[in-house]
Amino acid sequence: MGYPIQDGEDIPEWLAKLVYRGYVNEYGDQQSYERIRERGGFGKEEVIWLLNCLDIGTIEEAMLALK
Repeated sequence: MGYPIQDGEDIPEWLAKLVYRGYVNEYGDQQSYERIRERGGFGKEEVIWLLNCLDIGTIEEAMLALK
C-alpha cells in the first residue's frame, strides 16, 4: 500500500516520508503524516516542491537519509 497523492497515483511510503520531512522543514509538524494521508495526501506539485526544498541530490542519497 502506498501513500496517496491528490488526483494521482500512490507513491511508495519511503518517498512519502521524505516528502513529509520536507513538509516539516517548511511548515512544522502541526499536521501529522497520518493527518495528511487522511486528507488525501500531498498534491502532485507539492511533492516536487517539497523534495526540491530538501536539496537531497539523488534518490539513493534520499533513501540513505531515511535510514
